[in-house]
Amino acid sequence: MLTLPNTALKDKFLRFCKANAINIFICLVASIAAVIHGSIGISNFGRVQEIFSAFSDIQNNFSMQIVSKAQVMANSVLGEPLENFAWMSLMLTFISIAAIKCISVAGWLAPILVYLNYKSIKLVMANDVAKILALCGLVVFINAVLIILRANILTSRYVIFFGFISIIFAAFAMVSLYQKWQRKQLGGLEKFVSIFATIVILLSIALNVMPKHAGYNYQKEAVDFVKTQNVERKSVFYVSPRARFYAGAAYLDRGYDYWKFTEKAIADGSIYQHDYLVINLDINEKTAEREAVLAAELTDYELVKIFYGYKKKKRMLVYKKAQHAG
Repeated sequence: MLTLPNTALKDKFLRFCKANAINIFICLVASIAAVIHGSIGISNFGRVQEIFSAFSDIQNNFSMQIVSKAQVMANSVLGEPLENFAWMSLMLTFISIAAIKCISVAGWLAPILVYLNYKSIKLVMANDVAKILALCGLVVFINAVLIILRANILTSRYVIFFGFISIIFAAFAMVSLYQKWQRKQLGGLEKFVSIFATIVILLSIALNVMPKHAGYNYQKEAVDFVKTQNVERKSVFYVSPRARFYAGAAYLDRGYDYWKFTEKAIADGSIYQHDYLVINLDINEKTAEREAVLAAELTDYELVKIFYGYKKKKRMLVYKKAQHAG
């Protein structure tokens, strides 16, 4: 916008301000809030604070984990004479994981349609729109690389926007195929892709509207149960960030170990300040040991209900403070 040809600088500035009016308004409101509040720290920004801490987390991850992974790759995977390429191999691995996640997050049908009809998409999509979407996709990909460098893991939810972009391009690819079908210009491969894409789309719609399996939304079910029981709106202790989100509770953190979080709350006594406890305790080799800990430490609470996830591998335990407890 600031680089438009044959446009006065004043007009460029006004257009830029109009396009970013919402962002400018938010900055003004935040500035006024900072002046009224007196001082605002990073902790006041909730999950936005992760943006400020991301690069320091990446640096810590490099020094603690990625260096050791590179050494293992050099010694145990590559060996002589390729050990000097361990860092390059590890970085390419991380970047490849991010790329595969981005490309496959919406399924493989969308990228296949885009690949086979890339030249035709240019004819039905405005060039500026294509550039904006491509730039947004690049931002998502860079963010995915930063996340995997920070946490050594990358879940699909962080690249879901890339999937939306892929679907938009795939939709224009389908428009191009439809126009070719009307003109009876479809080749053999294009006919097969069109029929296959139609079948996949119809199956996807059918699967999405079908009832979900038992335990699909067990965390929300646990939160809803507590809300119905807790008519007096007493204090509730939630372990998982998702349960806290469903309950509308304040954001604390994410990516932590649920059992360590529970142990810490028991150790510092903060867990006993709540009347209801919603604790994640999955089924694994340590389940019996952890159940014994809860039974020994939560003597003032009674287990009122257990919610199971898919195939009963994940659980949420709902405790209520006994009436005789102080």
